[in-house]
Amino acid sequence: MSKYWKGSSLTKEQKDKILYPYSNNNNAVIIKKDIKEAADRLFNANQDVIADLLQKETMTLCLKEGK
Repeated sequence: MSKYWKGSSLTKEQKDKILYPYSNNNNAVIIKKDIKEAADRLFNANQDVIADLLQKETMTLCLKEGK
């Protein structure tokens, strides 16, 4: 894809229309922000699940070893 952008004389507005075809320029920034927030929520949710699984696994190991 980089070969198409190399030496490109596209304006920022034209690039935004290509990158964000279903939004106007005002929405492009909002969409980026929404995607970042969704990714952060997913990451945090995954961290909670991992912590819960580790806690359960640790409790299981302690019970098996009689600690």
